[in-house]
Amino acid sequence: LPPLIRPSFTLLLQELAKGPRFQSLTTLDISVDLSVDDRFDDISKFDDAFWSAFSLAPKLRHLRTLSSDWDSFINPPFVLPWAQLTRLTTSSTSNTEALTILGKLSNVTECTLVFDESNTFPPDHHTVRLLHLCTLSLQHGSLVVRPQTSILDFLETPSLTSLAVYGAGDADAVLSFVMRSGCANSLTSLQLRTSTINHDTALCLTEKLSCLTSLELGDFDGTLL
Repeated sequence: LPPLIRPSFTLLLQELAKGPRFQSLTTLDISVDLSVDDRFDDISKFDDAFWSAFSLAPKLRHLRTLSSDWDSFINPPFVLPWAQLTRLTTSSTSNTEALTILGKLSNVTECTLVFDESNTFPPDHHTVRLLHLCTLSLQHGSLVVRPQTSILDFLETPSLTSLAVYGAGDADAVLSFVMRSGCANSLTSLQLRTSTINHDTALCLTEKLSCLTSLELGDFDGTLL
């Protein structure tokens, strides 16, 4: 939002929180920088009604939300009807936070998640199973990162048809994810951009994905050469 209207946006949210206004809302696109508005310095001053401004939207299916200060945006969180969403585009601080978001999306069919940090997941972390997810895009802010564990290690998506992985996992993680999910025969589009791609794993991956109609491999270390 332009700097001059950010305070007005804060006031708008306060007004929206006074009652349900979104009974017919199907799509919500909200991008806001909470860090530049002094009124958000103490977010504890806002009551539950404020954070629930978007919760009463029974027809909401599509959500796009970006914030340059994500911690302020979700902690405490806006109460959003995650379970009813079918399409989501959002940013998060880390891969672990991104996985937490995915765990709330029981009916999602399309999802794009962008995050800046790669933390190590505990080995006993539970698997998030998304039965209806068809399109998944995972984007790490730095493509040269080599996370010890990938968010893909804790996902299962049996209905997946399109997968884009930008720095969020290597070919080994993608291959393991595809075989565990059982989506090798449904996946038709794969985009993999990472700092290193193992030659043998890449060959094995393409052999398993016999239904691919679109393939993009981006290797930034030249390991495939």
